[in-house]
Formats: sequence, structure tokens, C-alpha cells
Amino acid sequence: MAASGMLSDSFGRKRVFLCCFVLFVVATLLGTLASTWQLLFVSRFVVGGLLMATTNLKFVWAMEMTDGKHNVIMNLANMWHFGYMAAAVIGYLTKHWKLYLIALCCVGFPLMFVYTIFFESPRWLIQKGHLDKAAANLSRIGRRNRGAGAEVTSAHLRDIPREEQRRPTSYLTLFSTRKLTAYTLVMCSLVFATGASVNAYILQVSQLAGDPFIKFFLYGFLRLYIPPLLYMTNKWDWFGRRHMVLVP
Repeated sequence: MAASGMLSDSFGRKRVFLCCFVLFVVATLLGTLASTWQLLFVSRFVVGGLLMATTNLKFVWAMEMTDGKHNVIMNLANMWHFGYMAAAVIGYLTKHWKLYLIALCCVGFPLMFVYTIFFESPRWLIQKGHLDKAAANLSRIGRRNRGAGAEVTSAHLRDIPREEQRRPTSYLTLFSTRKLTAYTLVMCSLVFATGASVNAYILQVSQLAGDPFIKFFLYGFLRLYIPPLLYMTNKWDWFGRRHMVLVP
């Protein structure tokens, strides 16, 4: 995950994201060919790392193409709840883990071509000095959002300050200051708590009475409150993002 972030800083958000996404689909497909649990373990381990890489790159890529006022709205595009419901339906129709993974690959394969039409991050292009490409992408985004509008040229972007060359960072950078250490520990605890609760539910749902696919579908359905909650943080200034973390 950290390596994907550093690679995207050097080679671009779109390019690294597409590479990770292609590897994610290929690794998932290779998992269906595993003849032993050891090979399946390796496949799923690689898939898990690539999943985290693509998820984080997607957020960075989307945030850099959105202004500060609408950053939270980009979180609405990450519809995990619909994913849970779709996974339940696919699992119910396939009834076998290999067929299930193949079905997921059939869904993911067309997305590889869809992502190719997305624009590279204008912010990354500006930081790398590709002002003409950044201006072209910003103009295309403006035309799609507002119709006919003022064209952005490289001259408009020359006065934007560029980040100075920074020293290489690592995981240890997250603990370089007391405040950053506190933030890191809080975020790690949140991820651990949510991940533990989700995986505990997934492991225990098969032991409950009734159809496990229906219960997994309901798990995603009951999370539909998340988009309105995120919308409130963007619409109502008094609500704030800190309260959004505390409410769930």
C-alpha cells in the first residue's frame, strides 16, 4: 500500500491505479486455479494488498480532481453497501467459491477499460510540470460540469506554487511527531475496530438461522444510512467530520 502511494507520486495516479487494478483481477482469477490451501492463501494475500492499494489510490485520485467543498461527496462514490448486496446476490447464484471469484473477475474486467477514460490528476500533472496536460484536463472537467466555460491554459497554472522535493517517507514517518503519532494510533484503532466487527459478522453469519445470503444482503442494505450521513457533513457546517466518525 505504501509502495503504491510512492509509485503514484512518481508515475501518476492513473497509471499506477490501472496497474494495481489489473494485477488485482489477475490475482483473483489465478486464485481459482489454486489446488492447495497454501496457493489460495498466497493468492488472497496478494489480492488483499492490491485491494488496499487500489482503494487508497482511488481516493487520492478522486480527491485531487475535486475542490475542497465537494471532497466529502467523493466518499459517496465508494458504495460499500451496494457491494455487499451485490456480493450476496452473486454468491447466491454461484454457490461455489471458485465460480464466485470468476464472476467477480467478469465484473472487474470491463472496469479496466472504463477506468482508462478517466483523466489523470491535474494536481499531480501540475506538480510534475506538465502544465499543458493539466490545463487540458481541467478544461475538459469544466466543460462536463458547467457546459461551455472559460478554457484553462498553461499560463493560468504557472503561478500555482509547486511542492518542493521532499525526503523519502516510510511508515516510521507516521510516528515522527507526538501529534502525528496520536492521529496514527487513533486511525489504526478505528480501522481495527471496524475491520474486526465486519469480519466477525462474516464469520458468524453462517451459524445463524436462515439463509446466510439474505443476511449478508441485509448487512449491506442496513448500511444505506452512510450516504445521508456523509451528505450532512458537506451540507451542514455545524455537524462536522469528527461527529461523523463518532456517530457510527
